[in-house]
Amino acid sequence: MPNLPLEGWWAARRVPAHKGLKLRLSKQHCHLRPFTKPSQEDTLELIELAHGIIEAISDKQGEDIILLDIREQSPFADYFVICSAKSERQIKAIQDGIGEFTLKNFEVKPRRIEGRSESGWVLVDFIGIVVHIFAQSQRAFYQLEDLWKEAPVVLKMQ
Repeated sequence: MPNLPLEGWWAARRVPAHKGLKLRLSKQHCHLRPFTKPSQEDTLELIELAHGIIEAISDKQGEDIILLDIREQSPFADYFVICSAKSERQIKAIQDGIGEFTLKNFEVKPRRIEGRSESGWVLVDFIGIVVHIFAQSQRAFYQLEDLWKEAPVVLKMQ
């Protein structure tokens, strides 16, 4: 089995792999092995990261913050964090604030960032957590909360 170095520490990423194997990430290495359900400890680490992300958003005056548990509805993530910003500048500030906060407090960098503040929607992927930062008009247009209405709301901040 190949051992691959991994940036970051987060465990329990479920990624489809070849012949029924799934990719499990650990703090130090990636291992291909049969997938097992994430442990309670892994889930607790992920929810702590989600709460840290929400704290970073709140620090940058993000609005209408929602944390959705999408584990039962989605194979690609466990949680969605959705928030709104009043301007392009604030979208960028929230994006940067999340990156700085998670790196400083959790030693985690986003896996990928999609979109630009100018578009009104930035997606920040932390493997098990996907953060959506919307301009208010874009959030009203796309209505992700309605699309994922079957997902339980873990936290809602106005």
